[in-house]
Amino acid sequence: MVVIMTILLNALSAFMLLAQTHAAAAQAHAKDLAARAVAGNADAALELAHAYDEGDGVPKDLAQAFTWFVKAAALGSREGQEQEGYRELMGIGTAANPAMALEAFRKATGSGSGYAAQEIGWMYENGRGVPQNDEMAVQWYQRAVQQGQTEACGSLGWLTENGRGTPKDDAQAAKLYYMGADAKDPVSQDNLGWLCVEGRGVTGKNYALAMTLFRESAAQGNARAEGNIGYLYEHGLGVAADPAQARHWLGLSSDHGDLKSQLYLGRTYLSGALGERDPGRAIHYSLLAAKQDSQQGLADLAFEISFANDPVPDNAKAAFPFLKASAEKHEALAFAPLGICYLRGIGTPADEAQARTWLMKAAQDPKLSGILFRPCQMLTTGRNGYPKDPDLAQDLIRAASTAGNANAQIQLAKMNPDPTKSLTELRALSDGGNAAASYELGLRYQNGDRVPLNAKEALVLFHSSASNGYPEAMYHLGVLYQAGILVKRDETQAAAWYEKAKAAGHPLADARFQPDGSLAPLVNPTASTQSFQIQTTTAK
Repeated sequence: MVVIMTILLNALSAFMLLAQTHAAAAQAHAKDLAARAVAGNADAALELAHAYDEGDGVPKDLAQAFTWFVKAAALGSREGQEQEGYRELMGIGTAANPAMALEAFRKATGSGSGYAAQEIGWMYENGRGVPQNDEMAVQWYQRAVQQGQTEACGSLGWLTENGRGTPKDDAQAAKLYYMGADAKDPVSQDNLGWLCVEGRGVTGKNYALAMTLFRESAAQGNARAEGNIGYLYEHGLGVAADPAQARHWLGLSSDHGDLKSQLYLGRTYLSGALGERDPGRAIHYSLLAAKQDSQQGLADLAFEISFANDPVPDNAKAAFPFLKASAEKHEALAFAPLGICYLRGIGTPADEAQARTWLMKAAQDPKLSGILFRPCQMLTTGRNGYPKDPDLAQDLIRAASTAGNANAQIQLAKMNPDPTKSLTELRALSDGGNAAASYELGLRYQNGDRVPLNAKEALVLFHSSASNGYPEAMYHLGVLYQAGILVKRDETQAAAWYEKAKAAGHPLADARFQPDGSLAPLVNPTASTQSFQIQTTTAK
C-alpha cells in the first residue's frame, strides 16, 4: 500500500511540475508573440489574438483578442480584417459598431476576401450599418460567390428566387443552390430541397432528393430544414405519412429556434391536426414564438391562455412572467391573457383588481376585445376555473361595445334575455352593415336558436356577411358546401369560399387544402368554428 501511495504521489508531483513548465512556456511564448507583433509581425499578432480568444496559454479575454485582431488587421492581415469586421458587427470583445465593421470588411475585400464580401451583402440585405438595399446586397453576394465563398450562394439564391434586387428566376436560384449544396452549405441544401418539393427551377418534383437535402442540412444544425423534414412526414411526400415523425422533427426545429415551426406547432397541438391534441404544448410553442418578438406568436398565446381549460396546463403558468413583462412594455396583445392569469391565479396569486385593470385595457381596444368573449361567458356562469362575476363580464362587454367592437355589440344583443328584443337588436345591426351580426343571425336560423329553422334565410345572411368581408362567414360557407349542409354538396364552391376566407386572413382556411390542392376531409362536418351543433336541414 505504501508503495502504491508513493507511486501516486510521485506521479502527481511530476504532473504538477509538467503543468507548471507548460504554463511558464506558454507565458513566455505569449510575451514573444506580443514583442514580435509590436515590432510589426502580423502573423504573431494574429496568433496571439487567437490565443486570447480561445484561452490557449493565456487567460481567455475577448477584449484582448479583439485588440490583437485589430493590430493584425492594421499590419495587413486579411484574416485580422475579417475578424475585426465580424467582432465590430456583432459586438464581441468590443461595442458593436457596424460603421467600423463595414470599413474593416471593405479593406478585407481589397485583399480578395469572399467572406467579407458576403458580410457586406448581409449588411445591405438587412440594413445593418447601411441603408437597406437589395440591389447592393445582390452585387456583394455575387462578388462573394465569384471569390469562392459558396456560403453566399444560399443568400444570393434566395434573393434571386424571390425577385429582390434582381429579376425573379427560379432556375438561376436553383443553380446557385446547387453550387452551395455541392459545397455542403446548409442554407443552400435546405432552399434547394424546397424547390424540389415544389418543382420550381428544377426538373419536376423530387421528394426523395428533397429529403436527402433536408437531412444533410439538418445534420449541420439548420432548424428550418428540420421543420421541412417534418412537413414531408406530415403530408407523406416521398415517405409514408407519419404524424409522430412530423411532430418529432417540427419539435426539433422549434426547439432550435425556427419561428415558422413554433407557430405551426402551437396551432396544431391546439387543434390536434397532427394526431395529438395537447394545449400545454400549444402554449409552450406559442410562447417560444412570442419570445422571438412574434406578434402572431403573442396573439396565439393570448388565444390559448383565454381558452385554457381547468386544470390549467403548467406551461400556461410558465407564461405569466413573459406576459407581465410584455404588458408592462405596452404590448397590447398581452393585456387580455395577463388579466386572465390574474383572474384565475395562473402563475400568480389571483388578484381581482389587477385582473380588472388589464382586462379593461383589452376591452377598450376594439382590435383586442374579441378574445374576451369566452372569458366573459365563463365569468357569467363561473365555469372552467373562472370565478363567477357576471358584473365584470357585463362591464367588459359594454366597454368593448363602446369602443366600437362589432362583436361586442352583437354580444350585448345576444345577452338580452328577451328573445324578441335580442333578435331585433341583431337584425338592426345586420341591416346597418355589421357583417358579424349577419353571420350570427345566419347561425340562429341554421340552428333553430330562438327562431324557427330556416335554411334559405340562413344562407342569405351568410352570403350577405361574406360579401361584406367577414372571413368567418366565408369559411362557414366553405364548410356548408363541402359537407352538403343546407345546400347541395359542391366541392368547387367549397374551395372557392375557402380561398376567399384564406385571402381574408381566416386562420383555419389554409388547412382545408391538401398539398395536391384537393380539399382535406372535414373532421366534424356538422360544426364550424363558431357555431353550435348544426342541424342538417338541406335547402330545396
